[in-house]
Amino acid sequence: MISGGMAEGFTHDDLMNAGKAVFTPWRRLLLENLLIWRPSEVIRPFGEIVYRLLWDAFGFNPKPYHLFCLTLVVLNTLMAFCVARRLLGSTSFALMAAWGLAFHGFFWGMYSNAGVVFDILAATVYLATLALALWRPLSRLGHIARLLLMALGALAALNSKEIAVSLPLAVAAVLALLHCEERRDGSIHPVPLKWDLAACGALLLLTIPFAFGRVLGHGGLEQVPDYRLTLTSGRAVENLAAFLSNLCYGRANWTPAGAATAFLLPPALFLALRWPLPFVASLMAVFSFLPLAFIPPRGLDAAYLPVFWICLALAAALQAALPVTSWTPVAPLVVVLALVVTHRRIGEVPFPFFREESRSIELAYNGIRAATTDFPPNGAMAIVEDHFEQKFEWATTFMTLLALGRDDLVVLRPRELAAGAVLEPPNRSFDLVLRVTRDHGVLRCSGAAGRPLTVPDLRAGAYGCVPVVVSNTRN
Repeated sequence: MISGGMAEGFTHDDLMNAGKAVFTPWRRLLLENLLIWRPSEVIRPFGEIVYRLLWDAFGFNPKPYHLFCLTLVVLNTLMAFCVARRLLGSTSFALMAAWGLAFHGFFWGMYSNAGVVFDILAATVYLATLALALWRPLSRLGHIARLLLMALGALAALNSKEIAVSLPLAVAAVLALLHCEERRDGSIHPVPLKWDLAACGALLLLTIPFAFGRVLGHGGLEQVPDYRLTLTSGRAVENLAAFLSNLCYGRANWTPAGAATAFLLPPALFLALRWPLPFVASLMAVFSFLPLAFIPPRGLDAAYLPVFWICLALAAALQAALPVTSWTPVAPLVVVLALVVTHRRIGEVPFPFFREESRSIELAYNGIRAATTDFPPNGAMAIVEDHFEQKFEWATTFMTLLALGRDDLVVLRPRELAAGAVLEPPNRSFDLVLRVTRDHGVLRCSGAAGRPLTVPDLRAGAYGCVPVVVSNTRN
């Protein structure tokens, strides 16, 4: 049900992400993964490294990007199963927990848009770090390796997407559950408490400077309009209601009061029933949602980690509620079947989801690349028509930079020309003038008899345009 994502193309998100990654020096990309206590223009450097590697290897070919994302989705499902299997001690109940994360029609962004790789990657490293926390080494060297790997996992998760800030609390919660289990069962090889405290402390020491530096600091992510915090209970419960409505495919429109009750009542109920794992998982669903609670609304794919904790809480609650009989493992399999039927009936994703946008981008990129084969090193370019400009202001600029592999170009866009922008010196002509159209690709413009155009020519409309011939070979 997700394989249709391979038919998708590029979106404007890909152009922006690839543009940032390609033109950021490798040294800076790597350093920004370590300098997490300060704001950065490279907001999510671990995800940008992925974009850089994919672009360097495959260029403007969307299939490897989508294959990478879909592979991560499958890997996340397998890791969710392994984590749930260790905590639940049951294959069938773990399958129920993982199956809830395996597919959802409102996760369509993860299957259709490679730009969501940041969310997917954050979940991958988050779940991998949880799995590492569940590893119980038998030697000092093993403990040291586990600690270092968990610290690296926390760095990678935070540098993928800020949704991972709940990771220290998640690790502390599952380790507390493990210690209680080992004490109750008399484990032969319990992990000394100091190593687990060291792991939790290391993750916390990484997350706090990230949160107050990279996200909340002056010039940090919080000052980007789409991530501006509104610290009110109204915003939180509205986002909760939207999240639960999306989780129900919009078939149940949750009110803010109902959503708040649905989130906060289960932990209290499970605590009263003395069901430790359902309590911890339901509480983690609340805490893992907090990074999304106070920002402008997001789709369900941004809440991938809260969905994991909800699925784990439901599986654990069902396991705790059912009497232990030979038929008990069948119950979660019935839930799995019900999920399959539900997704099949109302959750199928209409691939390719971004058909029109991707087609326009492919036409434009290939046209720009063909038009710039002989573009001089110190050349100047103007774009007199840009059908992307109203919706995706910088899409054509990123396409131009990526097509030429340079970020030092002089490119005047329609808005800049309309605002009175000029070239220096004033009598200089453009080396290339393009029209980027919706349905006819890219056109090259020139004056009479092929004369180069100047800014006054463009403002007077004294030019003609012909389509750029594009070869069938993909670059």
